[in-house]
Amino acid sequence: MQKKYIVRLTAEERTELEAMVKKGKAAADKIKHANILLAADVEGPAWPDRQIAQAFSCHLRSVENVRRRLVLEGLATALERKKQAQPSHPPRLDGKGEARLIALACVFLVTEALAGGRQVNVRPQRTAMDWAQEVATLLEGRYAQAECGVASGMTAAALISLAGAGVRAAVTAASMAFQNSLGMICDPVANRVEVPCLGKNVMAAANALACANMALAGYDPVIPLDEVIETMDRVGRSLPRELRCTALGGLSVTPTSKEIEARLQRPPR
Repeated sequence: MQKKYIVRLTAEERTELEAMVKKGKAAADKIKHANILLAADVEGPAWPDRQIAQAFSCHLRSVENVRRRLVLEGLATALERKKQAQPSHPPRLDGKGEARLIALACVFLVTEALAGGRQVNVRPQRTAMDWAQEVATLLEGRYAQAECGVASGMTAAALISLAGAGVRAAVTAASMAFQNSLGMICDPVANRVEVPCLGKNVMAAANALACANMALAGYDPVIPLDEVIETMDRVGRSLPRELRCTALGGLSVTPTSKEIEARLQRPPR
């Protein structure tokens, strides 16, 4: 039977399709349709539809539809997958169900299997920023020593690696850096992560350097790293809520801190 819709590509269209197939970076459907059009081109291979369908693992009707859409609607439309007028399957959720699903998708769950702990928070949305804020809340609110302590321990171990020493020295340096950070509170002035946070980070950097030098000199940390990490966890849990980045204790509640906070909250003139 004579074809009703004949594929006759221009030189520009053929070049575009060949480049798309060669690069392989387009969507799979687009590449398949490009191959169909190139094979069906009367100025090229001019394969019959059945051969094309077998070569590119598609239905015979799909080949016919791609040819028809090229002739009637143009190359751009022929490359795209045809959108269904109606969905193949009825929606499984109504508006209420979708709202429930969205709410469930915005649940942030943190578990500590060994300690038997679990923390659940719900946010109105689940974006990268929400995830970052949840992690920040976890580290700063529940583990106030984490920011400076962990950073100092990692830095101390990294300095040992840069010095070309072994794993034992790196573990020794990290253990001492953690030991020196135990009990560090978080009490931001004016509820801003600036003072005394910046100074504590500088102190953590100096601590890392000092511990790395001590480890290189053969200093004995006495307490092994794994025991120090467990201790840091216990100490962090025992800190009062007021001293865990809540701005309810320490330097956060000094008269100067409160005055600065009030000044920053005033609308600009």
